[in-house]
Amino acid sequence: MTKSSTRFGDKKNKRRVILVALATACVLMGASRSALAVNSPVTQLEYLSTTNTLIIQITNAGNFEYYKAQLTSPGCNIAATSIDTIKIWLSIAQASLLSGKNVTLYSTTCNSQNYLYDIVLAR
Repeated sequence: MTKSSTRFGDKKNKRRVILVALATACVLMGASRSALAVNSPVTQLEYLSTTNTLIIQITNAGNFEYYKAQLTSPGCNIAATSIDTIKIWLSIAQASLLSGKNVTLYSTTCNSQNYLYDIVLAR
């Protein structure tokens, strides 16, 4: 082996190996959050003005579950939700509440709380 080569080959290949390892680590760190999807009618809506948080309650298998969206990030690599997105999600959840139709809530769990990242209201 020459001075500029390593057991991975030349310096260029070593950089590639390091980049692949870093990319893999980033993907695994992002996947450490648990993702949930539930399908149920909305049973209650709440907006807390003190924390700028939308809370959607559903009943899943006889248990009340709460899903949040808020203007500030709760941590766990979860981004803050814009006020426009919260308004849209409120409209969709309100349509479910008034019609009795199911919504599918997609969320990520962080610190034992469910944080929304998508809501679907189907026909």
